[in-house]
Order: sequence, then C-alpha cells, then structure tokens
Amino acid sequence: MALHAQALCAAASLALAGAALYEVPTEGMVPEARQWWLLLGALVLALLAFLRQPLDFGPDPPAQRPSGRLRWVAGLLLALGGAALWIEATRNFYLDWHGAFDRTWISWVVGTVLLGVGLDMVAGRWQAPPISTRVRRLAMLGLTLAAAGAVRLANVQEFPGPAGITQIEDLQFGNWGAQFLAGHRSRWEFIGHAWVSALAIWFGGAEMASIRTGYAVVGTLTVGAVMLWLRASAGTVAAVIGTAFFVVSSWDAVVSRIGFIPNTLTISLLFALLVGPARRGRPSAFAWMGLLSGYLLWEYIGYRPAAVFALAGGAFLSLRERAVGWPMRVGRPLLMMALICAIGLPLFGNRIKGRVGDEYLNGINRARGQRHYYNESFDWQKVVDLRLKRSLDTTALLYFLGDKSPARNVERRPLVDAASSTAMMLGFAYCLANPLSQLVGLFAGGFVLTAVGVMVVAADFNPLRFSVAMPYLYYFAGLGGFALLRLWGRAWGKLGRILAVAVVALGVSWAAYDNFSFLGEYWSSKKTRKAVHSQLAYLTNWIGRNVRDGEQVIGAAGRSSVTLLGNDAAWLRGRKVPGNVEWDITTALERWDDPGPTLFLLYSGKDTRDTAKLVEHLLPDLEMTVLDHELGSDLAFARVDDRPAAVDSALERMRCRGVRVTYEFVGKGGAVLKTIERVEPLVGLSTWPSEIVRTFHRGVRPDRLRMTYRAKFRIDNAGEYRFEPNYYHGKLALRIDGQTVKAGGKRFLEAGTHELEGVADMVGLPGGTITRLLWSGPDSGNRAELMPFYRITDPLPSCPSVVVQGAPD
Repeated sequence: MALHAQALCAAASLALAGAALYEVPTEGMVPEARQWWLLLGALVLALLAFLRQPLDFGPDPPAQRPSGRLRWVAGLLLALGGAALWIEATRNFYLDWHGAFDRTWISWVVGTVLLGVGLDMVAGRWQAPPISTRVRRLAMLGLTLAAAGAVRLANVQEFPGPAGITQIEDLQFGNWGAQFLAGHRSRWEFIGHAWVSALAIWFGGAEMASIRTGYAVVGTLTVGAVMLWLRASAGTVAAVIGTAFFVVSSWDAVVSRIGFIPNTLTISLLFALLVGPARRGRPSAFAWMGLLSGYLLWEYIGYRPAAVFALAGGAFLSLRERAVGWPMRVGRPLLMMALICAIGLPLFGNRIKGRVGDEYLNGINRARGQRHYYNESFDWQKVVDLRLKRSLDTTALLYFLGDKSPARNVERRPLVDAASSTAMMLGFAYCLANPLSQLVGLFAGGFVLTAVGVMVVAADFNPLRFSVAMPYLYYFAGLGGFALLRLWGRAWGKLGRILAVAVVALGVSWAAYDNFSFLGEYWSSKKTRKAVHSQLAYLTNWIGRNVRDGEQVIGAAGRSSVTLLGNDAAWLRGRKVPGNVEWDITTALERWDDPGPTLFLLYSGKDTRDTAKLVEHLLPDLEMTVLDHELGSDLAFARVDDRPAAVDSALERMRCRGVRVTYEFVGKGGAVLKTIERVEPLVGLSTWPSEIVRTFHRGVRPDRLRMTYRAKFRIDNAGEYRFEPNYYHGKLALRIDGQTVKAGGKRFLEAGTHELEGVADMVGLPGGTITRLLWSGPDSGNRAELMPFYRITDPLPSCPSVVVQGAPD
C-alpha cells in the first residue's frame, strides 16, 4: 500500500475513533452497537496505516573494547563477590525466613550491583554518551517527574481527608506497613505494598495522608520509568508524547494514591532495561532484570507474567547479538534465570512448600470457585458469551463506561480521556502491524495476557485490577502518537509533519483539560466524598488522638464496634486503648464494669443524635457532646471521672420500657436455629444486639433473620403522625392498631394507648441488615427522630434481661 494511502487510512482511523467516542453513554446506559463498529473500523484502518512501518533496531551494538588485565581481574572479583553474596543470602533465607528476611533482600540488591558492575567490566569498555546528551536526558526526566508529581500530589492532604479511603486496601496496606515496622515478616504476597507503606509511615507517621503520599510518589516514578521505556524503544519524540498523556491522566492520579499499583513501576523499569541496556548487550541489565523479575514472583498474580516476557525478550536479544561470543550470548539469560530461581527458592521451597496450589494460586482458585462464572453445567455457547461480554466490558472501561464506584469515579466517566484512548488504540494497532519491531509484539502480548488475566479470567469484574496494565497503555499512547507523526511526515513531507504535530498537540491539550476538569469534579463531589468516607477509619483515628492517658473507652459504635480490636484500621489508632466498644447501647452499658476515668462515646451513623438523647435521659448527669460531620457520621462523647451509679438502674429502665423484639435465626426450610428476645428502647442501628453479631462469628449462618416487634405506646397529643420504617436487604411489614403502615404514610392518632406490631424478614450479614423506625408528629415536636419507646410506652408486665434459646453461647 502506498504511503499516501496509508496516511489517509490513519486520518480516517482518527475520524472513526472520534465519531465512536463523541457520545459518551450516560450513567446506567450501555454503548450503542454503532459505537463498537466505529471503534473496530478505526482499529482496522490503523492496522492498514501502519503495515510495514517498523521501527529500526539499528545496527548491532559495536564490539566493546577489550578490558585490560587489571580491569578484567577486578571485574571478575566483583562479580564473584556478588554471586557469593547471592548464594549466601539465599541459603540463609531458606533456612531462617524470619531472621534473614531483611538482610537477604538487602544482600540481593547489593549483590546485583556487584554482579552488574563486575560483569560489565569483564565484558569490555563501554562507551558512554556525551555529557550534553546525558544532561538533556536528565533534564527531560526531571521535568517529567516534576509535572507528574504536581498532578499526583495535588490536594493529597485535603482529599479524601483523614477518614477517606477509596478501597479497603487503603487501610490494609497501611496495616501491613505498620506490621512490617513492628517486625512482622510472615507476609510474602504484596510484599512491595508492605515496604512502601512502612516507608511512608516511617516518614510521615501513622496517617492515611502518609500512605496516599507514599503511593503517589511511586506513581510519579512510574511515569518517569515509562518515559525511559519509550525513549529506549521508540525515541525521544515517542517518550514526550506518551509521558505527556500519562502525566495528565486523572485515572492514574486517582488510583496511584490507593496503593494498588506500586508494581507498575517495576514493570516499567523491567521493560526499560530490556529495550535499553539489555538491547545494547550490557550484562548488568540482565542482572537487574533477574532481580526485578524474581521479585515479581512475590507479587499479585496480575504482575507475574511480566517476568516471563522480560526473560523471553532478554533471551531473544542476547542470542541474536553477533558482536560477542556464545558464552556471553548464552550466559546473560542464564544469569537472569538463575537470579529468578534464587529469589523463588525460599518462597517455594520454604514459605509455601507443599501449598503452592492452595496459596500461590489462590486468586485463580477463588475465581474458579464462583459458580456464576465458572460452572461445569454451562455449555460452550454460555462460556463464550460470558467471556465475550467480559472482554467488551473491559474495553468499554477505556472508551465508553468507566468504573462505576463513586469512590473512584464521577458519573462513570471512561478511565481514559478520548484523546489518550485514541492514541492508545493507534499504538496497539502499530504493535499488531509490526510485531517483530523493537519487541513491540512482546509488549502487546504482555498487555493482552495481563488484561485477560485480571479482567476476563477473574470471576468478579473489578475495574481497579485494570490498573496493572497502566504502563502498557501509555506506552501504546506514545508509540501511537509517534507512529502517526512519522507516517504523515514520510507521506506528506513538512506539511504532514506540521499537521501531525498539530493533531498530537491538540490531543494532549484536550487530555489535560478533560482530565483536570474531571479531577475538579471528583474532589468536590459530595457523592464521592461520602463514598470515600470510612466510619471505621474516622473513629479509630479520633480515638487514637483523643483518649487521654489513664482513660478507658466505653461506648456503642455499630459497624465500627471493632475499633478497639485488631482490624484493618487499627494502625491509625497508634496504640492499645483499654475498654469495650459494642455494637449496641444496651450491651455497652452492661459491660461498663470497670471504674475510673472513661471516655463514653456513641457512633451509630444517623442514629447517633437520637441515641445520645436516650443516654442523657437514662443518665441525667451525663452530658453528651455531638461532633457534627457533613457526611452524617456524627460522633457523640462525654468524659466522666468514674462509672455512674445510675448505669444499673438505667439498664433496668431500658428493660422495662420499650418494644419487645424477638430475633430469630432462620435456616433453610424455615427451621429456627437460635432465638434472642429483649426489650429495645429504640429500633435502629444503635440497638442492633451485639449478640447477633457474635452469633455470626461463632459460625451460625442462617438463611435469613426474622424480627418480630410488639409494643404498646402512649400518645400524649392527638394529631397527625408520620411513620418511616427503614429497612435494608429484606422486607418489613408494620402495623399500628392493626392497620398497615407504609413508609412515609400519615396517620391521625388520638391521645392514649396504641398498639404496634411488625415482622421483618432480612437477609445478609450484620451491618448490611438493619431496620429503623422513625416518626414525626406533635409528641416529637414535628421533628423526624427514632421512635423513642423508652419515653412514651407503658411499663411492661415483666422485665427479663436477655432470653437466649437454641445454639449455646
């Protein structure tokens, strides 16, 4: 095909991609079929445009000037010293995992330095680039890192705030870092996350902002590594284009703070070494690739294939080199393989010996255990349809509909802006059209295998996993922009180059505008701030900074009742705090046994204010301070010097005035596995019995929970009353004086006694299963509040504490 025709194909590809991406589906919609066909047409035209347009490998590296005898001997001694360090460290690690853990990783790094320097000295004298070239490269790298850091560190202290987490991994990685600092060395998978988190906490303290900053720095370094990768394989122009798109990526600015992608840096460095120093024949590159590839064996399964691709690419480059003899050509990939095996030996021969199938392949095993996706009863048509749909859903993340989580996205915006995704499509097409050029086919294969592994093979569809493919995508973007510049320049000369530069510059400008607009919306969205707000992180952090020496904590905190125990957020507390925090207010008061200074707190979401009024009613001398929170997670607390004597009488009053609730654990077939009866002063999260939560933890797993409510209550002021029964994950039937009450319905009630009864059938674990009963009317000052049975009910004829039947405690 003539160059002019290919250049026109590239222009037509851009036009079709623009038409496909012009209409972004709104939330809840799906891309139209014509958008998919337009995008496919754009890819096919891009393939035609870049056929037979390979990047030149250039001549084979020149034969190195031989080393002098002294240099050769010194290099050999250094290499032998590095090898000895590797052997000794690996042996010690195999024999003593915990005692040799830190020393081994340090020894492996130092040994790699010695091996690399020594082998380079033995191989010959390497010609260094001119100083001016090195200065330009350093300046380019410095500017790239500065720009990338400005985007990734922007607003990092303010958003998402001290209690903001976008993933539970935010807390888990911080916990791993704190454990590592405390001497814990049992972890092997995600070891890089533990290191980065430990370093971040060591520098910045036990704060979420420290963790986010640490990972944002790693994300910034990844942009620089991708620049090196692009520059080594396609040149400076490709590096400028790819890193320009990468620098302004809002997707990376969001997820780089999560801590889910520190090994994108490892992958980028690995491939930069492959197409740079390794392609030039340096033995040191193979030593470093061996270290990095071996380390990836310890990481998340989505990163591990990169080690295989790096080894394959390194072997290909080494064996094809004609400037050196066979010992060097064969020895370099063998060195890389030996280092990979050395790092894997303590892991497979000691830590997970005999459990490789269960532990190392845990991700695959968990995926295959999900019957909705892996099911032997599915025919081939069903299997193919599922995988095809998942492949289209994965592609749609980049082009049409992004992550639906409001914690990471706003209105399901595609993960990549239209300009960047178009450049990526061009770059991927270039790789398919020229697979043997500069190892681009290897990188395309690595991307496909990674994307399929983490998105299609996995049973659950988690867009965050796609982050492992980040370096590939922006490598493609740089390659695609550069291929367009080169093609149009060859076909149309100076005019073509000007036109191509204008198109690329316009694309980068649009990408910057679109991504920065998104970040502004993301940081200011109330929906997003609510989604990232973690009650557990907020309460744990607050306790750690507000409990005084010698004080205990007593209180009720619903879903955050584990705040004093070991949990993912425990590291934010920073110290061990005595006391008991229960799920419900009744159990909290029952367990307030120890005298002494006490911080009494309530933290039950929307129920907090009403529960605080209940406590002040029961304990008149206790004055609760309520801390308003814009996201509805109000916290109420009071400080007392000693346990109030009125606690015992308060508990008796709660048992005698309220709504009698029967909680039944119902198994399959309707059998009642366990029953709990007690009187509740309110119906809400703050009164959900801790006993129910403990029952789940003891292994009782009912099919559903049935709650039956019965009470007589008195109305002092006749008038219209509005009842608002709330429930989640189930159904609730409520009646007043025998008549059904619908949510929000109004009823006129005369002064006097009335009857309430209701039955709730709920599914799900505690925390997701909640019932609440609010009302408003003359007796509540026409303000919506939890219906306070403790204030308006007649005393019950008998007042048992807690009656438990069925499963033993």
